[in-house]
Parts: sequence; structure tokens; C-alpha cells
Amino acid sequence: MRLELLGTFRARQHGQDLNVGPPKQLAVLGFLAGRVNESVSIEEILDAVWGTDLPRTAANAVHTYVAGLRCALDLPRGGGTGPCVLASVGGAYSLRMNPEHVDTRSFERRYAEARRLSANGESRLALELLESALDLWRGDAYENVPGPFAAAERSRLQELRVAAVEDWASGMVATGRFSEAVAPLTEMVAKDPLHEKLRGLLIVALQGCGQRAHALAVYRETREVLREELGIEPTVGLQAMHQQILLDSPGLNGHHTYTGGGLPAQEATALLGSAPRPAQLPPLDRGFFGRARELTRLRRLVSELGAGERGANRHLVAVVEGAPGVGKSALALRLAHELAGSFPDGQLFVDLCGSSLRSAPLSVAQVQGFVLRSLGLPQASLPSEPEARTALYRSVLGSRRLLLFLDDAPRTAVLDPLLPDGPSCVLVTSRWRLSAAAHDSPRSTTANMHRVTLQPLMPEESVRLLSCLAGAERLAAEYVGAVRLAEFCGHLPLPLRIAAEALARDPELSVAQLADAVESGRLDQLAVVEDAAASLLICFRKSYLALPDDTARMFRLLGLYDDKDITVSAAAVLAGTSPEWADAQLRTLAAGHLLEETKEGGYRISDLLHHFAAKCAEQEPMRNRTAALSRLFGRSATVRGRGDDPTYPSRDPVVCRIPSPR
Repeated sequence: MRLELLGTFRARQHGQDLNVGPPKQLAVLGFLAGRVNESVSIEEILDAVWGTDLPRTAANAVHTYVAGLRCALDLPRGGGTGPCVLASVGGAYSLRMNPEHVDTRSFERRYAEARRLSANGESRLALELLESALDLWRGDAYENVPGPFAAAERSRLQELRVAAVEDWASGMVATGRFSEAVAPLTEMVAKDPLHEKLRGLLIVALQGCGQRAHALAVYRETREVLREELGIEPTVGLQAMHQQILLDSPGLNGHHTYTGGGLPAQEATALLGSAPRPAQLPPLDRGFFGRARELTRLRRLVSELGAGERGANRHLVAVVEGAPGVGKSALALRLAHELAGSFPDGQLFVDLCGSSLRSAPLSVAQVQGFVLRSLGLPQASLPSEPEARTALYRSVLGSRRLLLFLDDAPRTAVLDPLLPDGPSCVLVTSRWRLSAAAHDSPRSTTANMHRVTLQPLMPEESVRLLSCLAGAERLAAEYVGAVRLAEFCGHLPLPLRIAAEALARDPELSVAQLADAVESGRLDQLAVVEDAAASLLICFRKSYLALPDDTARMFRLLGLYDDKDITVSAAAVLAGTSPEWADAQLRTLAAGHLLEETKEGGYRISDLLHHFAAKCAEQEPMRNRTAALSRLFGRSATVRGRGDDPTYPSRDPVVCRIPSPR
């Protein structure tokens, strides 16, 4: 079976269209297809299909729609076999099939591979792959699919489509295939009339195939549209191209590479004089306690390195890392607001989307483009080639005193091309212990990079935060309950804030009642109504989904092990693997701050993450969970049989969660 979402949604099998069912059932399938081979919870499906407009019977409707899809598409359950399975996994569903049979996934893979080939100089192969990727489109993505998820995907995929058309058209123009580029560019310009690079490529293609009058007409139309809609003139690059056409310059009739009006660094920087100074820092949250030691260290580093002094040739890069919900962004933002006055050339904020569930992490080119546009450079002046764009980026930022805040860096972040060569300060936050590959290169100035790893708040700081947000009088009257609640929240700022919001929203809810709910593993209590970002489950899920497959399986199995202290040998038995393999997975979990390394060489998991791991363990097939527990019990018997034999490598007590049948 193939699922086609790049146009009117179609499910096809053996060349025949299948009747998927009513619109909401179609929306459920669209969401499952967008998250193919992932387990998605009922709550996520509700959010994707209905958003905040939830009917009372929505949860039951999801089960009905899933049953309808299995019937309409002849899809077996998880226990079945076949190329396509709609599985029930604990309290979640998963559409399991070859991702290449979902056209959105196929398009994204082909486009990514084409960009890789282009970066490696294999232009011909890249162009062929781009053509095959664009051929998958039949209209607007998710065209007839309702719901918030479909709307968001429609917008995201259209942006990718425009970018792919840009790359394809640039390649066509560069190889002199002007006439073939005209029709697709004309179609895209009609869909996105304010996109100057597409218009520039269309003008070059028209001029290249001898349609000079048409090319001039498109330029005049471009100028009118920009004036009427935005009150601006065409970019310097487009204006220069217009002059070349008027002069009938031969440069536009041969094999011309148009990069969107990219200018040399000297000309580009000349455009920045009248641009407003960027001031993009988000506002501070109410209530900030603790972190005095970390803030003092970072302030001292800025002072010692002279990052705020004009003429200095060095920059400061501070990486704030830690577990999900520990308050990395809050600390970095507090410091950024303090330092803002020391960086008069501007403060820039970029969300790298490293743990986003809705979009892929930003690429280096996207970040560089955003920063340069924020500083006043028009999009059309930015080179498309990575080396040229990085050179322009460093030239523009090199003499400026800027504060650059890169929030939520992914596990595979490459930071070096984003580091300016001047007196700037770069603040980076990440859930991951970023590897040396994030900043090591022949030109990397790693001596100016400093890590700050955040730990949970102190107990008294946690209670003060709760008191500040939920009301001092109320917390003082239930002080013992507040101490318990802070402890069960792991002294992490995010769950503490969510708990305080729950108390403020419901005056009848006692602190003790909320503490009992959190202690029993009710992580759903730590969520803010109508704010998906303020949910501890979603916060943890972001880190979990970023794990490699083997590491994610190890994390699920740890949910069966009812002890917070974990040894390598216990993990190896649990997973049925060698200690070396298990240790590699545990180290990856520790790098993502989902485990804490102990002085004894073992690992420890927090209560909240342990509850979440137990929830994730429900996604593991019952036979795998049973086998893991059998191995643990078997090892326990072996240990007892060997008594105190010192040659036996480990005698960890076996403590486990017995899975309930589903």
C-alpha cells in the first residue's frame, strides 16, 4: 500500500484508490502517516485531529476511526504480519510500513540526499534526484485533510517544496536548461508572488531562452507587487539583473548561476547601515531562584575574555546543558538579559528546534540566513553555496559586538560555522552533552568554549519557586506537602512551574493531593491546559524520540527495572546483550541527561524519568518484556547459587516491574 499526501490524500493498493472513510478518519490516518513507524499516544492524536476544540467523545472516536481504518485498508493489528500494520502499542498506535511508500517521507529523503550530493559536487545526480522528488507533488500537501496537524504539515512541506524548486531551478539555470525551468518557476511564482529568489530565477530563465520582453515584464510586475504589498523596492541583486537585461548583457544569456542576488561581503555589509538593531530576546519568566554559582561563573567568563570590548579578536561560547526541564533556557535567558547592554550591535535569538516534535532541527544554512536577515541583509543577497554563505556570515559578524542565543541545540549540532570571529558572545543550550564534533575544526577556538551543566534546584529553592508562583500563604499553610511536592518534582523548574500552575488554577486542589498524584507516577498531572509545550510528558518525549533506536530500547527496558541505581551488568542482562553494548547505550542516555553517572561507575535515573521510562516500556512488545524479566530472575537464581563467590562479576538485587497483560 502507498499513502500519497502531496496533493489530495490517496491510499492506493495495486494501482487502485482505497476509500479511507470520513474526514476525521482521514485526519487520523494522515497523522499516523506523518509519524510512520512511531508510536503515538491517544493524546497526540486528539491534539493532531481536533486541537483545542475537543468534543466530549473524542477519545472514543479515535478508537472507532482506528478500527475503521483497519477495516477499510485491510490492515492487521500489531500481532499480524504484512508490509503494512496498524499496531496497538500499550496506550498508543503505530502505523508500521516502508516509509518510502509514504510520499512525504520519500520527498524529504530525496531532497536531503540531493542537497548532500550537491554539497559533494555531484551536481548532475543532485539535479536528477531533485526532479524525482518534485515529481511526487500533485497539489498542496494534505489538501483535503482537516485538523491542526495537517495544517502545520501543509505549511512546512510547502516551504520545503519551494526550497527544492529553488535548488532545482538554480541547477537548471546553471547548466543552461533555461526553457525547462520556465513553466515550474511560473507556477511557483503564482503560488508565492512575494518570493524574490523565485522571481529572479524566472527572469534569468526567460532571458536565457530568448524571451527578453517577458523577462522585463516579470521584473516590472515584481517591482509593483513588492511596492504595493510590502512598500519596498526589489533587492540590489534583482535591480542589477534588470540593468543587465536592459543592456542586453551576454552574462545572462550563457550558463548563468543565479544565487538569489548574492553579493560580495563588502557590498553586502554596506546594506546594513540603515537596518534596525535586532533585540530578539524573549521576555523573562516570573520567578527565578537559585543558579547563583552558575551565573557568577558565566559573568566572570564574559569579563575575563573581554567579549564585550570592541576590537577583541576572541569570542565567548557558553554551552548550558542538562536534563529536560532543568531550566537551561531560563538560566541562559536571565544571563542574556543581564548582558544585553554590553552588546550594542544587537541580541539575536534562534530556536534550533533540536527537540521539536513538529519540525526538523535547523540547518547551519538556515541559522546563518536568519541571522544575516535579522541584521538587515535581504534574502536575495545571500549566497546559496555553503562556503560562500559562511564567509559572508563571518565577514558581517566579525567586527560586531553581538549576543547570539542558540536555544535547544540537537545531539548532532555543528556549531563551528555559526561562531563569529569577533567580540561576540554565543550562548547555547542543549539537552545533550555536545560532542567535540560540534565545535572542533581546523579554525575552531575551543579555548573560548565553556560548559555549564545544570543540576536540579536545592530543596529550599524549589519550595520558594512554588511559593512565588502558587501563593506564599497557601504554601506556608501546607509546607510539608510543598516539600513533598518539590521532591516528587525532582526539584526541576519545569515540573515545579507546571505544579504551581495546577495549584493556581484549582483552589480546591490541595498541595498534598497533587504531591500524591505525582508520587504515584501521574505525570499527566504535570501539564498546563491548552499549552502542549508546558507538559512534562511531552518534554521527556522530545528527548526520548531523539535517541537512536538501540538506546531508546534500552531506555524502555529500564522502565521494567524497579530501581533507580543501574549497573552495566544489570542493563546487559535486561537487554540480553553484552556488557559493552549495554554500557554504550547507558553512556548515550547519560549524554542526553536521561541518566546520571555515579562515582561508583554506575548510573542513576531520577524518579520522574523512571516513571516516564515505565510508561515507555508499555510500547515494548509483551514477549520482549517477559523475556527481559525472565533473564533478570534467572540471573538472580544464579547469583544465589554462587553465594559469595568473588569471581562472579555482579550480584545486583533483582527488582522489577511486572508488566500487566494488554
